[in-house]
Amino acid sequence: MPSGVCKWRDGGRWASTRSASVFVRSAEGVGPTVLLLHGNPSSSYDYRMVVPQLAGRAWLTLDFLGVGLSDKPRPHRYSLFEQADIVQTVCGRDHVRSRGDRRARHGNVRDHRTAGPRPGRPLAI
Repeated sequence: MPSGVCKWRDGGRWASTRSASVFVRSAEGVGPTVLLLHGNPSSSYDYRMVVPQLAGRAWLTLDFLGVGLSDKPRPHRYSLFEQADIVQTVCGRDHVRSRGDRRARHGNVRDHRTAGPRPGRPLAI
């Protein structure tokens, strides 16, 4: 494993979900939590150059189930809805702060379902 990936891994943790364990990195800070969700196929490692720019802000990123440092259960039927549920579970455990009912302006279905119509969910994606 490349040293940069090892350093990224060492700064994070694994969160257990109903499906398996997912890799999570986060930082405390002020304001609503910035939620950084990667594309597919990719991982939270994509944000390694972004998070230093968020100094002082609360942020959270994770590797979706099946990619990056998260578990890759086999056989497993991966679902967009399952991934969204995992994000909601992790955000709930980490007490992610939001500005209430805000919807994403851009992004994919997963982003909108996660940020979607539920008050108390993350503000930024």
